[in-house]
Amino acid sequence: VRAEDAPASQPRQWVESGLSFGGFIAFECKIRSDSGIVVRSLLQADHKVMMLTGDSLLTSLHVAQEVGIVSSAKPSLILTVDKNAPESPPYWQVNQEPTHLPLEVDTIPTLSQHYNLLTTEDSLIAASKFIDRTASTQSAVHSSHPIHSKTGVSPLPRLWGVTPFMQVLARMSPHGKTCVIRAIQERDRDSHVVMCGDGGNDVGALKQADVGLALLAGHANSNTGDDVSKRPTPLLENKSPSIDPNAANNADTSTMSAEDALNLQEKKLKFRSEELNKLRAAHMKEFQARFTREQQAILQEEMRKLTEKGEYMAIFNLMKDQTGKIKQAMQMENMRFMALHGQVWDAKKDGDGLEGGLSSMEKLLEASGGVGPGEGGA
Repeated sequence: VRAEDAPASQPRQWVESGLSFGGFIAFECKIRSDSGIVVRSLLQADHKVMMLTGDSLLTSLHVAQEVGIVSSAKPSLILTVDKNAPESPPYWQVNQEPTHLPLEVDTIPTLSQHYNLLTTEDSLIAASKFIDRTASTQSAVHSSHPIHSKTGVSPLPRLWGVTPFMQVLARMSPHGKTCVIRAIQERDRDSHVVMCGDGGNDVGALKQADVGLALLAGHANSNTGDDVSKRPTPLLENKSPSIDPNAANNADTSTMSAEDALNLQEKKLKFRSEELNKLRAAHMKEFQARFTREQQAILQEEMRKLTEKGEYMAIFNLMKDQTGKIKQAMQMENMRFMALHGQVWDAKKDGDGLEGGLSSMEKLLEASGGVGPGEGGA
């Protein structure tokens, strides 16, 4: 590509022409191993579970099937608007097949009993606008499902009022997520919404919900079947007698009640936490020893300069500075290690792993050939 061609101003067809195919790159975000158990327990407790996501619809459908948000026993209907014919009525597409069902707002509650209902925000907005345009008067738009806002905000469009009957809403914007939660609250004043979100685009929905749970822990493949903390390690010879981790991991939770599956999951998480803390303690002991060795060369040079100047008392300030450096390095490494395993480091609960305090600095000084406490010259 030549600069004089001004590629930034060229159409997409020009940018994508004359290329050689190099291959595909596939990305996968694994599902937490306990998500299905939690969703099943919520459904068995007669809670409704919905997915509001910015992901594509088919990706969202796959994940929803994996964790049980949509029923595998029901066919799926996808709300569809023909972009080439915006004036034509929106419809439900059956399982990505040519079969169509007409979109009728009043039938959606009944339809949801027999189908999994899915939509994207763009389709929802386009279909809602079509319904509003075809309504004879503005009062008729809200006649079947009046949605009067508790906060004084304008009433939601009629189609948005039945979004609580849908299972998956994909390609949702932050504002769209907020509107769906508001629709649930406005449709039934006795409904209470719990929203779980792990990104900045979930902030509005978390605030709108009656209970907002911000999920902060988790990194890479943590809390999945590929979690590195679940691999066997010789550090864990004395295993917890309350649970056999191998038997627990291989247990068929699909045949258990949701309550029993959750209890087993709690035991697994407790064992995992104990296992991880042993790994962390061993890792931090090795890290401190390595970091201390690396500081010796720096410390020797600084102490040599101070000794030549006769500034023996300054050595104590040097000790204080080095102790602070070790402590800061340990804190950063504790946070990194725990984040790698899907956890948040808590110094009060987990400990910082710092061994020796000032005495470790005395050993460092001794190893560096310097002056220890009480050895100052005249």
